[in-house]
Amino acid sequence: MVELKVAGQVSKYLPQNLHDTVDLLKKPAQVKVDSLTKKTGNGLNNLMDKAIKKIFIDSTQGFRKRSDTILGFLYKQLTPGRPLMIIKNGFINYNYTYRSRLDTPYLEKNMEQHLANISANVLIAQKIPLRVSVYERRTNSIYFRNYTDVRVEFNATEFHRLESKRLSKSFNSLINQLKDPSLKRDMGIQQKKLADLSSYLNRPDIIKKFLQSKEAVINKDELTGSPEHKDSVIKEASAFIALYEGNQKDVKNAGQSYDSLKNKYILITKKIQQLQKLFKRNINFPGGSVAIIHSLKEEGLHDRHFERLVNNLYAIRTLAIGKTMPNYTSLTVQNIGVSGINAEINKKNLYTAVVAGFIDFRVRDFVFNNLPVSKQYVSAGRLGWGRREGNHIILTGYQGRKQLFSSQAINNTASISGLSLESQFILNRNICFIAEVAQSAIAPSPGILIDSSRKGFSLKDKSSNAYSLQVRSYFPRTRTGIDGFFEHQGINFQCFNAYKANGSTNAWNLKADQYLFSGILHFTAAIHKNDYANPLIQQNYNSNTVFTNVTATFHKRLWPVVSAGYIPSSQYSIINNEVYESRYQEFTMNVNHNYKLGTSNASSTVMYNHFYNDGADSGFFYYNAKNIYLNQNILFAKYSANISISHTENPQYLLDVMQAGFGKSFKKNTSVALGVKLDHLNTEENKFGYFINIRAAISKIGILNAWAEKGYLPGIGNKLIKNEFLNVGFTRFFN
Repeated sequence: MVELKVAGQVSKYLPQNLHDTVDLLKKPAQVKVDSLTKKTGNGLNNLMDKAIKKIFIDSTQGFRKRSDTILGFLYKQLTPGRPLMIIKNGFINYNYTYRSRLDTPYLEKNMEQHLANISANVLIAQKIPLRVSVYERRTNSIYFRNYTDVRVEFNATEFHRLESKRLSKSFNSLINQLKDPSLKRDMGIQQKKLADLSSYLNRPDIIKKFLQSKEAVINKDELTGSPEHKDSVIKEASAFIALYEGNQKDVKNAGQSYDSLKNKYILITKKIQQLQKLFKRNINFPGGSVAIIHSLKEEGLHDRHFERLVNNLYAIRTLAIGKTMPNYTSLTVQNIGVSGINAEINKKNLYTAVVAGFIDFRVRDFVFNNLPVSKQYVSAGRLGWGRREGNHIILTGYQGRKQLFSSQAINNTASISGLSLESQFILNRNICFIAEVAQSAIAPSPGILIDSSRKGFSLKDKSSNAYSLQVRSYFPRTRTGIDGFFEHQGINFQCFNAYKANGSTNAWNLKADQYLFSGILHFTAAIHKNDYANPLIQQNYNSNTVFTNVTATFHKRLWPVVSAGYIPSSQYSIINNEVYESRYQEFTMNVNHNYKLGTSNASSTVMYNHFYNDGADSGFFYYNAKNIYLNQNILFAKYSANISISHTENPQYLLDVMQAGFGKSFKKNTSVALGVKLDHLNTEENKFGYFINIRAAISKIGILNAWAEKGYLPGIGNKLIKNEFLNVGFTRFFN
């Protein structure tokens, strides 16, 4: 080392050789991977993979030879060690009901019913979810028949859930291709270079030597020693300065390079996050597959297997065997039980559906249960373009046999067939139009009241055609909803929907919803004509009768909920073994309030009803009646109390019913409630009754429910008639 004087003072020492300084600025050496160890590890992994594959192939070789069978195909879908079928969850439910008297037009005493229902979710080959249900009824009723329904249905909801998880992983794998594998590596290199250079340049000894070198160059004339020595010191100082400043430039360049790589990485990460949000937003509804696939294509990502899986996710809308309920249109097949097969598939824009099986339409034989069951069946097919929930056009054909209400014979059936063309057009997310035209044909048959000159299917036969138009709209700015419907059916038109007497009918409906004051007030108004059809009864009102419906609801936080309405109502009666329905208007008003009573929860309810009819248009006892009902309920920590009063009157009778009850909870899902009732008729007769309700959760067994009640109903001669009710139920859930 040599001594250097600067500004008359002795400076610290500079290195004699520039190699010493360069060594200080070098980055730490990187550790190299031992290639021998790596090769050895790969060899062991390959050996283990081969051993596992051989064990699996040897153990399944015999079964795989039968891969042409259905079981073999399903087995191919399995992963090793997983069962072919898994029962995931379900329930068993049984109910026994006894009624000493039915308060309906169907007068019956001491009726008993046994209802059993078993349902379970089954997963086949870890990919195919099914819902299996069995429903059975046994009764001593003279009106209701015994039956057993079995249903095996493709569980579309569970399939969507399972496949969505798998598709989410596949989607993430696809969009991860947007990542540049070298980007993060290069970021790491630049970050490490930046850190190493900054660390070394900021070392106190390096900064000190840099300042000393700058002083030596700036004050070179004040150096002491021989000229050769001065030149050597200045040369070494200049080289150190150049090296230091060069490294400073490298730090700046590394920082800029890192920032550029980081910004690019952030943009790619944001793009991936946007795609993930788009996937989550669209995977949960049928039309979302188009948006998902389009987003991938925009990024240059294309995977036919993934696209096929996404398109198939919502393709199967319905696939069921057994008792099913197809829901096509009001002019084809709707609201009927079919014992057979029901399938509906909407893959991309191709829509297909088929239903076939026996049906159980029942007209007058519902009342006369001793008659033989009419043999009825239906088969229908649909073909269309578009999404069922979106824009579409669908052609439907149907044929089969069914009972007609316009029949001289009670259980006679007729062959019917028809075609329908239905289209839905969605103008925007808030306005939708649905239109349908249909034509049917009835084969002449003994006892069927149709024009026998009408033969075969003919588009010129206006008596057998029908059409409908429906509009649904909502205006977000004013929070207004307006729906309209019109339907015409010719005198001879028939389909597999509701029964109707022979007559040309026009039905229409207009409904409006309006929210006001931030949703505090909700008004609903509707007016409709001939839109109520019941296959079991004849309507006892003029076909031109127009029914109105006006309701208003007030709902504000911490305030009582108040609703009032002027709505249609109905009553049933039996005249000469025929069931009739009378319809009229009713005014109803409800006030309900939930609040705190000290530390307890309480609720109060007030209800008022007024039926606008008279004895001339009703065979029922409660004509032109007014009713007011008061109820108070208090829920304490471990028990509850309830009291209610009902007052009903019309020109012929006055009925008061008072009820008080007490309930106590013991454990989770275990409670007992009991109470007394007092019936008071026309200020002359008083009858006491009671009720008791027990609910018990028994570990490893299930939940038991029991309800028993003894009450009284007003009967002929202003007398109270005893009415007893008993229900015992059991429910067991399993996983």
